[in-house]
Amino acid sequence: MYAVLLKQLTKKLPRCRSNPKMDIGEDDESTGRKVVTTNEILDNLKTAVDLSLGLGKTTRERISNRAAEKIVEHPPKDTLKFLEAEVDGNASSDEEEEYSDTDEEEYDDDYKENVANGTGGKVKFDGSAEGGKSVRKFDRPGQLRQHLLKLAESNQGFVRHCGPDEWTVDFEPLMRGLREAELDVVIEQTCGPLGLRLARILRSKGKLDEKAIPQIALIPKQVMQVKLQEMEALDLVHIQEVPKDNKADVKKSFFLWYCDVDRSLNTLLLNSYKTMVRILQTLERLRQNDKDVLFYTKRSDVRGKEKDTMQGDYYERFARFLENERKLMGQLARVDDVVALLNDF
Repeated sequence: MYAVLLKQLTKKLPRCRSNPKMDIGEDDESTGRKVVTTNEILDNLKTAVDLSLGLGKTTRERISNRAAEKIVEHPPKDTLKFLEAEVDGNASSDEEEEYSDTDEEEYDDDYKENVANGTGGKVKFDGSAEGGKSVRKFDRPGQLRQHLLKLAESNQGFVRHCGPDEWTVDFEPLMRGLREAELDVVIEQTCGPLGLRLARILRSKGKLDEKAIPQIALIPKQVMQVKLQEMEALDLVHIQEVPKDNKADVKKSFFLWYCDVDRSLNTLLLNSYKTMVRILQTLERLRQNDKDVLFYTKRSDVRGKEKDTMQGDYYERFARFLENERKLMGQLARVDDVVALLNDF
């Protein structure tokens, strides 16, 4: 279902990541907000897909539609302005409307009414509801809306409910989260679970003194120093020296460790390009070593019948080359996916 949503949405988008040089001259209609309606997703979704799976079954009286189907018109980056205004003490009119207690009061009223009527309770996943009442079966559009609302409530922000029966995807924050997840995979593979734990602590806490990290991470200081130095050599974490006075003295300085995600991603992208070049060089060297065998296989009477027409040692070399080529091309495809995630989308 999510794949169908992305396919329909990307038909209206020239690219997921905005490019000022390429977007010059485009009208406001082409660069405006792109949405997909529930009916568009439903029309392009295969009828064989069972949308009833993974949904809790409960009566309509137990659900507050005002709270569950809350519409968020602006992407997450726009809400940062509201938060900044709240910190400065000057709340805008949009902030007052968005953060009003109307929805909470309506939700509380619905909940109190349901409890008073005896319909409040836990959501059941079996085929029956409390009190012997049969659960109303959702129609297919209703089931699709429930799945879309689940995606909209996720922490990753897969979908945003931007209007009545309108859905969109905020690619910029979503792709940022995917890049950080790919960076976490690389850190765990190269530095182990401890390195990943330290990187996440630095990412969440910001710059930390070298003396404070062992207390937060609950690991010995020597183990922490060795692991951070190993990660610094790989450009996964960074250190900053802050002198206590005007005189630069190592003994009288603070050493702050921090994690620069953008810098680490750039290093990962550069290493990915280098890896792709090495793979192609290795493949070319293999072709040069077995060029006599490969030249023989280009003949029209040999192509497709290598096993029957080639001698035993020649065919073994050819089979070994094909196996090495398959492995190298598989590695190249995986690295290319990482490059696409870091640079293209």
